[in-house]
Amino acid sequence: MTFLTLVPFLSAILYWGGVAVNAAVIKKRTGSSPSLKPKRNLDYVLWLAWGLIIGLWAASPWLQGIGPELFQFSSAAIIGLVLVALGFIGTWWCYITLGNAWSISVNKGKTNELITNGPYKLVRHPIYSLQWLIILGCFLILPGIPLLASLVILTVAMHWKAGYEEKALGEVFGDAYAEYRKSSGRFFPGC
Repeated sequence: MTFLTLVPFLSAILYWGGVAVNAAVIKKRTGSSPSLKPKRNLDYVLWLAWGLIIGLWAASPWLQGIGPELFQFSSAAIIGLVLVALGFIGTWWCYITLGNAWSISVNKGKTNELITNGPYKLVRHPIYSLQWLIILGCFLILPGIPLLASLVILTVAMHWKAGYEEKALGEVFGDAYAEYRKSSGRFFPGC
């Protein structure tokens, strides 16, 4: 196994380790957890989906023999590494922009600040888009069924989660959120 084939495993560990560290830092600064516990049935389904995403993403170097290699294209690994790096840089920018407002799930009683600057100026859910970009980069490096399945599950899960979050944030912030929705894309600028 080469370093390149381990990139999906290492990126999954780094990404989700970063989520854990960010949650711990916020808990230390604010004294409360950033909404880590599931509260609704949808949360449990999404936790299961994210568990599958993480498992397939992290284990993909060892699961590569399941199904065919989907393509071979010499520049794909370089493009993949660039996408992984851009995804991490963008995610860290999101964490810095959100500060203590970052959480795993919307907590209507605790959410008190609508973030519309930095990457959130043009996109309402950039962290989901960036996670998708990282896994796409990993897929270009190791083009197999496990990472393709992870991308498909993530695509469905991020639409469900974004839909719930947008409804909840609309209830919390009313007209301000409605205006923000008009001026920003859901996952990409303009769409």
